Amino acid sequence: MCGFVGILGSTRASGDGLGRALAALAPRGPDGGDRASATLGERSIELGSRWMALVDRANGRQPIVRSSGALLAWNGEVYNHATLRARLHDAGVPVGPGGDGHVLAALLEHEGVAGLEHVEGHYAFAFLTPGGPLLLGRDPAGVRPLVHARTPDGWVFASTVDALRATGAVPIEADMDAIVDVLRDGVVPTHRTALSGVERVAPGEVVAIDATLRSTSHAIPRATRSEAREAPEQPDVLQALRAAVEDRIALERPAGVLLSGGVDSA
Repeated sequence: MCGFVGILGSTRASGDGLGRALAALAPRGPDGGDRASATLGERSIELGSRWMALVDRANGRQPIVRSSGALLAWNGEVYNHATLRARLHDAGVPVGPGGDGHVLAALLEHEGVAGLEHVEGHYAFAFLTPGGPLLLGRDPAGVRPLVHARTPDGWVFASTVDALRATGAVPIEADMDAIVDVLRDGVVPTHRTALSGVERVAPGEVVAIDATLRSTSHAIPRATRSEAREAPEQPDVLQALRAAVEDRIALERPAGVLLSGGVDSA
């Protein structure tokens, strides 16, 4: 779960738009919420997060603030965070006492988008280094949602369309082409969403926004092999399944498994 929202630049919205968005995200983050601010060029940026800590609950607060001033707000899990922590330690990069979120922040600061090749897990994030750029990214499978929109003086982004709407920073106008896509095909196959001007970050994409508000798109490199364990010459499905389950149950709170009675679950 977890959810985050950010506003770059000034908006015409009345009141506390970030606060309204965090209220909309509250069901995604029952363990708490917080906010942080910084600048990108001459513009201010506000980040807010609601989190549900599954790993390292004591240090799960967000947004994560690095000693350099870098900020990370994110949603997801990094299953091989222990391996990545050792990798960063060997490179002399301080990570801090936190769990997988702190590892992701250190990796992004040290290696940038290229470092995401080594991440096993699923995620969506907003990451800002002092001086920029602002990075908005999603995992290659697109498990975690992330939407964004250009405003007259900046950008606004959030984990969900509802949270982005709550900021009041973008007009609420339906994208009729996207609605037609849903009615005809059951899905919107592009970056579009149901709202005009609001786009999704594509799976495996990182959108970089610089101080001039220019945006560029980068593809997350695909990993060539797992760094967590050597793959057998002849992969065993049961072995792979056990390894995947082991990764996902390294939690600090109870976990449950629900299966429907459908053919796919069976």
